[in-house]
Amino acid sequence: MYRDNAHRMRKLFEQVLDSYDLQQAALDDALKELSTASTEMTSTDGRVTATVNAAGVTTAIELADNAFRGATPDELSRSILEAVHSAVHTAKQRTDQIIAPLTSAELTPDLDDVLPDAAEIRELRESIVDRFDRALRLPEPDDRPNTK
Repeated sequence: MYRDNAHRMRKLFEQVLDSYDLQQAALDDALKELSTASTEMTSTDGRVTATVNAAGVTTAIELADNAFRGATPDELSRSILEAVHSAVHTAKQRTDQIIAPLTSAELTPDLDDVLPDAAEIRELRESIVDRFDRALRLPEPDDRPNTK
């Protein structure tokens, strides 16, 4: 009986370690991809193109040659906000796609599967993902700052 339990525990621990190695490799790949990811979006009027990184931080804003022709400062301001907002939204979707495989609860046995009173890593992972989502949540169009 003791040997059976020890053998099962050893097998489960080996599965956890193997899964950890796979997750670490996947995390390294995701971090590489996120570190070089950028998203570029152009306003619907074509006056402004905004580029953001994977975290949604604006890294460049380009104005078309005709950006100032026939546009009021208010219109140009709205075009900038539109381009940036679209780029951030698209970058967030792409970031979610990149990290989705890392947040799957089925990837590994949880710590409490091995040690019954241990904390659940799944809950911690979900909490981190939830915080990340809330930090990057974009305001709804009606909540955006007024440029007037």
